[in-house]
Amino acid sequence: MRRLIIILAVVIVLLIIVFGIAMSSVDHYRPQVQAELQKKLNRPVTLGALGLRLLPLSVSADGLTIAEDPAFSSSRPFATAKDVYVSVGLFSLIGGNPEIKSLRLSHPQIELIRNAQGVWNFSTLGEQNKSGSSSSLTLNELKIDDGQVALTDAMTREPRSVYDHIDVGLNGFAPNKRFGLRLAAHLPGQGKELLSFDGKVGPLPTGSTASLPVDGRISLQEVSLAAANRFASGSIPAGTDGILSGETDINTEGESIAGKGNLKLENAVIRGAKLAYPIEAQYDLSANSKQNSVNIRSGTVKLGSTSFALSGTANTGAKPAQVDMHVKTNNSSLKELAQLAGSLGVAFDPAYQVTGTVNADITAKGPVNAPLLNGSLDARNLEASGGEIKLPVLVPEIALALSPDTIKSNSFQAKSGSTVLNAAFGLSQYTTPNRVVDATLKTSNADIAELLNIAKAYGAEVSKGMTGSGKLSLDAHVQGLLSQASKLAFSGTGSVA
Repeated sequence: MRRLIIILAVVIVLLIIVFGIAMSSVDHYRPQVQAELQKKLNRPVTLGALGLRLLPLSVSADGLTIAEDPAFSSSRPFATAKDVYVSVGLFSLIGGNPEIKSLRLSHPQIELIRNAQGVWNFSTLGEQNKSGSSSSLTLNELKIDDGQVALTDAMTREPRSVYDHIDVGLNGFAPNKRFGLRLAAHLPGQGKELLSFDGKVGPLPTGSTASLPVDGRISLQEVSLAAANRFASGSIPAGTDGILSGETDINTEGESIAGKGNLKLENAVIRGAKLAYPIEAQYDLSANSKQNSVNIRSGTVKLGSTSFALSGTANTGAKPAQVDMHVKTNNSSLKELAQLAGSLGVAFDPAYQVTGTVNADITAKGPVNAPLLNGSLDARNLEASGGEIKLPVLVPEIALALSPDTIKSNSFQAKSGSTVLNAAFGLSQYTTPNRVVDATLKTSNADIAELLNIAKAYGAEVSKGMTGSGKLSLDAHVQGLLSQASKLAFSGTGSVA
């Protein structure tokens, strides 16, 4: 035992001496380490003074600069970092032939550039040098802590954008192979504001038209839309914000990309109007960039307690985009749907409160801005109030039959106060400016002010603040072009008192 203790003590003393010598002379090997990096990257590299860290065993450098590829006109280097840690085999370092295994960059600044031909500046890292000898870049691990990435895209003519607080972890990197990638972007804001990816990537594309294979999970944790807009400026309408969370499993192969996951938007504000409920979505979809097609295999959208099932396809390459979509909902609340439609300016005044239940089974096919419809929609116990509607307007039941030619209603009643209006209508050529209406209207001894309430609830263009008094009886048939309201044909009887 005593001999063993003496041997261990001697070994420890020798290790301390070797480590002390290495620490005192590690900067002597800076030219070799710098040359090894230049060989792997095929770019000029400048290293600051080197030191040795014990735990974990690594070489530290007071600064790193990786030059830009001369083919990319830039006044900035490809990458700079103040603190760099390089994992190098100790004995290979002492032997004068350093073998670099991993890199860790603290607070680096990285310039990503895509030229007008679609080639990225990072795609030339590790390419064969002019003599034809291999300079392929291999790394067991690369870590970037709290980095800054600047993106310039000459192909899409986007100006330079800068993104901060990015962490990257890369492992098992080698040319023409898949490698592990972990990426996290911390966006500005009050919540977690974390956008992350964890999965497998590669091999890296070698041409401007080649795609990057990706297989992993994208995660959003309390990301505000206003912060996300920094990554895709202009994609979110003005006055729109909210907190987005969710996960998506993503897979790319060639021109195809598939995604399956869920999203939840809370505290939503759309075009300045705040929604009182969350928006949730579950989806399974795919897209093909070459064919400009999107296929929604299945999808569910929830607006509070209102739920819609979606499926279908879209051709985004056409102008306007062409869709073939199926929407279905059963016994859903109209309150949330009406609020969202009002916020988007699609239907209903945002000041109106609309309640009731709706069933729908609709297929929409054709241009996205004017699709042909097939199916049915019925709503029950409708009530509209608020805003310019002085008295609530009630509709016990209304049913619509939809076809590519006509939207046709059943005979229904609309009530406001003591006034009851019986109506039915048909709307043909509804996807064109020359929409033709064919309607019947019947009421007896109706209050004109209450009739104006009903008209406002149905979206009729009634001047703001317009009022009326008196009684009206009507049994009329109306037919003609909606675009020429002054030329609508009326037939029937009526009286005003």
